[in-house]
Amino acid sequence: MIDFHSHILFDMDDGAETVEESISILKSMRDMGFETVALTPHFECDKNVNDFLERREQKAKLLLDELEKHEVSIRLLLGAEVYVNDDINFACDINRLTIGDSNVLLAEFQYRNLAPQKLIGYIEMLLKFNVRVMIAHPERYLYFRKDQVLVQKLYDMGAMFQINACSYVSEDERERASAHFFVENGYATVVGSDIHTARSVRANFKAHLRGMDRRDFVFLTQTSPQSIIDNK
Repeated sequence: MIDFHSHILFDMDDGAETVEESISILKSMRDMGFETVALTPHFECDKNVNDFLERREQKAKLLLDELEKHEVSIRLLLGAEVYVNDDINFACDINRLTIGDSNVLLAEFQYRNLAPQKLIGYIEMLLKFNVRVMIAHPERYLYFRKDQVLVQKLYDMGAMFQINACSYVSEDERERASAHFFVENGYATVVGSDIHTARSVRANFKAHLRGMDRRDFVFLTQTSPQSIIDNK
């Protein structure tokens, strides 16, 4: 399996705090059956991309060295989860934050009270960086639950949608229904863990997706993310 959204890279955001915690999480994910994990720490558009990348590279090198020492075999892809707001008007080099060697940018937006035209404008600005936009956990966004026409509009613009696995069985009925909507209507592109800490490691990632059609499961956790990694 391939995880396209995580906050496992230590000391980068509100995710893992230490390299030991990163190792612990990755061991658990390997045991769950993950072969590839994208490390996507938070990035805000008013920050300096060069500073972020330098820090990310340092942390990633330390993590890779420790993984080798602990004989943990798992492929890591470097990326970011970019929070997009009006600061995107002044952002530079956002295209350097894509996942791995792909041209896919994982983007996060305001969860509520964001006008459709504003969101469309943000997507249009991101596309000018020659990236493909993947919207992180859209099932959480209140406006998508109310406006399925907007979902179709963004899909037609080329936007992709990453669903959180835990949302598929969320106790929040509206979040769960929204996750199912994206999957069952063919809008979802990949499923991610969005894991932050060792405490939040789920006993079984697959259990969250129990009940999902087998073809959808394979597509969202293997076929589609691998195609993105291969830039197909």
